[in-house]
Amino acid sequence: MSLLNEKLDLAVTILDQHDDIGMVALKTREVKGPYVGAPSIGGIWSTGILNCNQGVIRTKLLRDVGYLDEAFTYYGIDADLTAKVLPAGG
Repeated sequence: MSLLNEKLDLAVTILDQHDDIGMVALKTREVKGPYVGAPSIGGIWSTGILNCNQGVIRTKLLRDVGYLDEAFTYYGIDADLTAKVLPAGG
């Protein structure tokens, strides 16, 4: 997967400038494999939960929500983390 130029820097800048934001999602694109022609990966599910495999989260917030739940594997850990971050005000 590939991040668009300077998007990681932008995510860090957002966190630096906005204390009320605890997590920033990063949209990615496949650069090889079966999804090369697909649109960017990531988005909001109809339930309001963020589905994104990459993101930037404040260390304190990650600690406060109990880190990642290792019981989840592919396509579950990101939604679980978001479900914990939203009520925490992140």
